[in-house]
Amino acid sequence: MQQWRDPITLVVAGFLLVAVLSGPVVSGVDLTPAERSSGSTGPSLATSNGTLTAADTALARTEYRFEAGVRGSGIHKLATPPATLTVESVTGTALVAYTIRIPELGYMTESLRVVESDTPRELTLTIGESTISSDRLEAGQYTGMAEIAVRRNGTSRVIATESITVEVA
Repeated sequence: MQQWRDPITLVVAGFLLVAVLSGPVVSGVDLTPAERSSGSTGPSLATSNGTLTAADTALARTEYRFEAGVRGSGIHKLATPPATLTVESVTGTALVAYTIRIPELGYMTESLRVVESDTPRELTLTIGESTISSDRLEAGQYTGMAEIAVRRNGTSRVIATESITVEVA
């Protein structure tokens, strides 16, 4: 009747061994990878050291709004129109940021896009799903700023900016 305990004992011992080896108990052994990779050999956001020259940009002034989330969730989602960027030239790997700021709320959201020489010249930039607590929205509209910038080695060069009105729906 002791046979059913043997596999359980082995599994528990295996878990404990892995926990001890990968934890802080043994400082020289780490079973976790130092950097997670998606398996892609493409550029990373940290290595944006290229340059980009824009031929044209377009940022909307209107159509920005906070829409109520699922009933009872207590959140509003930011809906934004896309921005467009026509690239004249690019050297190396450039990083383009599309940013929405609403200073009155202390709110900022952005999307990032890696641009290389083989990237299409007509880019559509969008903001992913971004939320805010409904309790923070007291006014019917807020004034904000939309911008497109190129980032390089920790610096940012704004290539387009627009004052916007964000409606609360």
